Amino acid sequence: MSIRKPDVVTVLIHRVDGGVTLMRVVTTEYRPTTLAEKEAGHGERIANWTIEPTEEYINSIIKKHDWPPELQAVSWDIVPDDVNEGVDHHFRNAWKKDGKKIGIDMVKARDIHRENLRRMRYGPMEKLDVDYQRADEVGDIETKIKIAKLKQELRDVTKHPDIENAQTPEELKKVIPDILKR
Repeated sequence: MSIRKPDVVTVLIHRVDGGVTLMRVVTTEYRPTTLAEKEAGHGERIANWTIEPTEEYINSIIKKHDWPPELQAVSWDIVPDDVNEGVDHHFRNAWKKDGKKIGIDMVKARDIHRENLRRMRYGPMEKLDVDYQRADEVGDIETKIKIAKLKQELRDVTKHPDIENAQTPEELKKVIPDILKR
Protein backbone atom coordinates (compact mmCIF):
# COMPACT_ATOMS: atom_id res chain seq x y z
CA MET A 1 0.00 0.00 0.00
CA SER A 2 1.42 3.41 -0.94
CA ILE A 3 0.27 6.99 -0.53
CA ARG A 4 -1.12 8.57 -3.68
CA LYS A 5 -0.45 12.22 -4.46
CA PRO A 6 -3.65 14.19 -5.04
CA ASP A 7 -4.52 15.92 -8.28
CA VAL A 8 -4.32 19.70 -7.99
CA VAL A 9 -4.83 22.86 -9.99
CA THR A 10 -2.46 25.77 -9.51
CA VAL A 11 -4.13 29.07 -8.69
CA LEU A 12 -2.36 32.41 -8.94
CA ILE A 13 -4.03 34.80 -6.49
CA HIS A 14 -3.73 38.53 -7.17
CA ARG A 15 -3.52 40.48 -3.91
CA VAL A 16 -4.54 44.00 -2.86
CA ASP A 17 -0.85 44.96 -2.51
CA GLY A 18 -0.17 44.12 -6.17
CA GLY A 19 1.68 40.93 -5.31
CA VAL A 20 0.63 37.37 -5.98
CA THR A 21 0.25 34.21 -3.95
CA LEU A 22 0.50 30.76 -5.46
CA MET A 23 -1.89 28.11 -4.17
CA ARG A 24 -2.34 24.47 -5.08
CA VAL A 25 -6.00 23.43 -4.79
CA VAL A 26 -6.77 19.74 -4.45
CA THR A 27 -9.33 18.47 -6.96
CA THR A 28 -8.98 14.70 -6.48
CA GLU A 29 -7.71 12.80 -3.47
CA TYR A 30 -6.77 9.16 -3.87
CA ARG A 31 -6.91 6.35 -1.38
CA PRO A 32 -4.53 3.42 -1.16
CA THR A 33 -5.48 0.50 -3.39
CA THR A 34 -6.06 -2.81 -1.64
CA LEU A 35 -4.51 -6.02 -2.91
CA ALA A 36 -7.98 -7.32 -3.89
CA GLU A 37 -8.64 -4.16 -5.94
CA LYS A 38 -5.28 -4.50 -7.70
CA GLU A 39 -5.98 -8.17 -8.50
CA ALA A 40 -9.41 -7.18 -9.83
CA GLY A 41 -7.71 -4.80 -12.27
CA HIS A 42 -8.76 -1.50 -10.67
CA GLY A 43 -5.30 -0.01 -11.11
CA GLU A 44 -3.12 1.97 -8.75
CA ARG A 45 -5.20 5.11 -8.29
CA ILE A 46 -8.73 4.96 -6.92
CA ALA A 47 -10.30 8.31 -6.20
CA ASN A 48 -11.45 8.86 -2.66
CA TRP A 49 -13.19 12.06 -3.77
CA THR A 50 -13.16 14.43 -6.73
CA ILE A 51 -14.43 17.96 -7.15
CA GLU A 52 -14.41 20.23 -10.18
CA PRO A 53 -12.29 23.38 -9.78
CA THR A 54 -15.25 25.70 -10.19
CA GLU A 55 -15.17 29.39 -9.37
CA GLU A 56 -17.33 28.72 -6.30
CA TYR A 57 -15.01 25.94 -5.03
CA ILE A 58 -11.80 27.95 -5.53
CA ASN A 59 -13.34 31.05 -3.93
CA SER A 60 -14.31 28.93 -0.91
CA ILE A 61 -10.75 27.63 -0.56
CA ILE A 62 -9.29 31.14 -0.83
CA LYS A 63 -11.82 32.44 1.70
CA LYS A 64 -10.70 29.84 4.28
CA HIS A 65 -7.34 31.59 4.58
CA ASP A 66 -7.20 34.35 7.14
CA TRP A 67 -4.94 36.77 5.29
CA PRO A 68 -4.27 40.22 6.72
CA PRO A 69 -6.10 43.07 4.96
CA GLU A 70 -3.02 44.16 2.96
CA LEU A 71 -2.71 40.65 1.45
CA GLN A 72 -6.37 39.99 0.64
CA ALA A 73 -7.18 38.34 -2.67
CA VAL A 74 -8.79 40.53 -5.32
CA SER A 75 -8.85 38.01 -8.17
CA TRP A 76 -7.29 34.73 -9.28
CA ASP A 77 -6.41 32.66 -12.34
CA ILE A 78 -5.81 28.98 -12.90
CA VAL A 79 -2.26 28.77 -14.25
CA PRO A 80 0.12 26.02 -15.41
CA ASP A 81 1.71 24.00 -12.59
CA ASP A 82 5.19 25.20 -13.59
CA VAL A 83 4.29 28.92 -13.36
CA ASN A 84 6.89 29.47 -10.63
CA GLU A 85 9.62 27.37 -12.23
CA GLY A 86 12.91 29.22 -12.09
CA VAL A 87 11.52 32.03 -9.92
CA ASP A 88 13.65 33.02 -6.95
CA HIS A 89 11.84 31.94 -3.77
CA HIS A 90 14.14 34.12 -1.64
CA PHE A 91 12.00 37.10 -2.63
CA ARG A 92 8.68 35.27 -2.66
CA ASN A 93 6.88 38.20 -1.05
CA ALA A 94 7.95 40.32 -4.04
CA TRP A 95 6.36 38.02 -6.63
CA LYS A 96 4.15 39.63 -9.27
CA LYS A 97 2.43 38.38 -12.38
CA ASP A 98 4.68 38.86 -15.39
CA GLY A 99 2.77 37.76 -18.46
CA LYS A 100 2.12 34.05 -18.08
CA LYS A 101 4.84 33.58 -15.48
CA ILE A 102 5.77 34.96 -12.09
CA GLY A 103 8.31 37.75 -11.93
CA ILE A 104 9.96 39.73 -9.16
CA ASP A 105 8.93 43.27 -8.21
CA MET A 106 12.41 44.71 -7.64
CA VAL A 107 11.14 47.59 -5.49
CA LYS A 108 9.60 45.11 -3.06
CA ALA A 109 12.64 42.81 -3.34
CA ARG A 110 14.90 45.70 -2.29
CA ASP A 111 12.69 46.34 0.74
CA ILE A 112 12.84 42.65 1.65
CA HIS A 113 16.62 42.68 1.26
CA ARG A 114 16.90 45.73 3.53
CA GLU A 115 14.88 43.89 6.18
CA ASN A 116 17.21 40.89 5.83
CA LEU A 117 20.22 43.18 6.29
CA ARG A 118 18.61 44.66 9.41
CA ARG A 119 18.24 41.15 10.85
CA MET A 120 21.84 40.37 9.93
CA ARG A 121 23.15 43.44 11.76
CA TYR A 122 21.25 42.70 14.96
CA GLY A 123 23.88 40.35 16.48
CA PRO A 124 26.91 42.53 15.65
CA MET A 125 25.09 45.64 16.91
CA GLU A 126 24.22 43.91 20.18
CA LYS A 127 27.88 42.89 20.70
CA LEU A 128 29.04 46.44 19.98
CA ASP A 129 26.54 47.78 22.54
CA VAL A 130 28.15 45.58 25.20
CA ASP A 131 31.66 46.57 24.08
CA TYR A 132 30.65 50.24 24.22
CA GLN A 133 29.33 49.89 27.77
CA ARG A 134 32.56 48.20 28.87
CA ALA A 135 34.64 50.97 27.28
CA ASP A 136 32.41 53.53 28.97
CA GLU A 137 32.91 51.87 32.36
CA VAL A 138 36.68 52.27 32.09
CA GLY A 139 36.59 55.66 30.40
CA ASP A 140 38.17 54.43 27.15
CA ILE A 141 37.11 57.27 24.83
CA GLU A 142 39.19 56.05 21.87
CA THR A 143 37.44 52.65 21.87
CA LYS A 144 34.04 54.33 22.26
CA ILE A 145 34.73 56.45 19.16
CA LYS A 146 35.76 53.36 17.14
CA ILE A 147 32.66 51.48 18.28
CA ALA A 148 30.40 54.44 17.47
CA LYS A 149 31.81 54.50 13.92
CA LEU A 150 31.23 50.75 13.52
CA LYS A 151 27.67 51.08 14.81
CA GLN A 152 27.00 53.87 12.31
CA GLU A 153 28.42 51.70 9.54
CA LEU A 154 26.00 48.95 10.60
CA ARG A 155 23.08 51.40 10.59
CA ASP A 156 24.03 52.46 7.06
CA VAL A 157 24.02 48.95 5.54
CA THR A 158 20.48 49.51 4.26
CA LYS A 159 21.64 52.64 2.39
CA HIS A 160 24.30 50.81 0.36
CA PRO A 161 24.09 52.15 -3.23
CA ASP A 162 24.36 48.66 -4.73
CA ILE A 163 20.90 47.87 -3.33
CA GLU A 164 19.29 50.44 -5.62
CA ASN A 165 21.64 49.58 -8.49
CA ALA A 166 20.76 45.86 -8.45
CA GLN A 167 18.62 45.01 -11.47
CA THR A 168 18.01 41.30 -10.74
CA PRO A 169 17.31 39.24 -7.62
CA GLU A 170 20.68 37.53 -8.11
CA GLU A 171 22.52 40.87 -8.06
CA LEU A 172 20.54 42.00 -5.03
CA LYS A 173 21.32 38.88 -2.98
CA LYS A 174 25.04 39.56 -3.49
CA VAL A 175 24.78 42.98 -1.82
CA ILE A 176 26.09 42.18 1.66
CA PRO A 177 28.24 45.03 2.99
CA ASP A 178 31.64 43.93 4.30
CA ILE A 179 30.82 44.86 7.90
CA LEU A 180 28.18 42.09 7.91
CA LYS A 181 30.66 39.53 6.55
CA ARG A 182 32.99 39.79 9.57
